[in-house]
Amino acid sequence: ATLAAGIPAHAAGKVILVVAADAGWTAHAGGTVAKMIAEGAEAYLVRVTNDEKESWGLSPEETALRNKNESEAAARILGIKEVISLGHRASELRDVPHTTLRDRLIFLIRLHRPAVLFIPNPHTEHDRNLDRHYAGAAAEDAWHCARFENFLPAATDGGLKPHIVSEVYYYAPPVDPRRREPESTST
Repeated sequence: ATLAAGIPAHAAGKVILVVAADAGWTAHAGGTVAKMIAEGAEAYLVRVTNDEKESWGLSPEETALRNKNESEAAARILGIKEVISLGHRASELRDVPHTTLRDRLIFLIRLHRPAVLFIPNPHTEHDRNLDRHYAGAAAEDAWHCARFENFLPAATDGGLKPHIVSEVYYYAPPVDPRRREPESTST
């Protein structure tokens, strides 16, 4: 079914919340998010880390600023409405309490009330970027907990009511670098 403007009815008016541990999310889920935006969805990006270690020849501060600017530019190209940066240091998410990150994500889920959530897959065995594991685990927990008013009761009292996200997409690098054979055979 399509709407009068030619926008597929399944995407029109949906809100998407993308949780990203780093800039790599664009290679793993960016195309799907961009397609949903083109079909009428509205998207928000949550950058969990500041990517301050992802460069050569730049200071951590210069790297963080450059990656922030590049992430925001990429988000604009994809059609994302807003980029929310949590600013945690890259490669150090293991030191952030799980409940702290989870609660920040619950707050954002209740604030933006998405129908669709994209999260790093915390269950992959081949992704060596542990920030993706920690961000994905906290996002998966937030997805579950955002529906219950006893999580973040102050937010509930402040008007951010519990919210159920009906669609969740897990994303990860598509290929296990340890594998030498193709994903499937010619048959």
